[in-house]
Amino acid sequence: MIIRGGKINLRTLKSSDAQSIFENAKDKEISQYTNVPHPYTLKDAKEFIKKTQKDNRLKKAYYFGIEDKKTKQNYIL
Repeated sequence: MIIRGGKINLRTLKSSDAQSIFENAKDKEISQYTNVPHPYTLKDAKEFIKKTQKDNRLKKAYYFGIEDKKTKQNYIL
């Protein structure tokens, strides 16, 4: 699912987003302000994506990543 905006798109997470999630979530400060555990590993990111894909299919919840339309940079956490 993609929700298109003027400058960004919101889109469901995909397997290739694991590295970006890991890079953004591994910082210990992130765990102080969120429910993200520390240390956060690449394996954690991959498992999180699998969970979001299952939840999306079951319509239990929706998880989105932010994608800059111009640069295609992903901001996913």
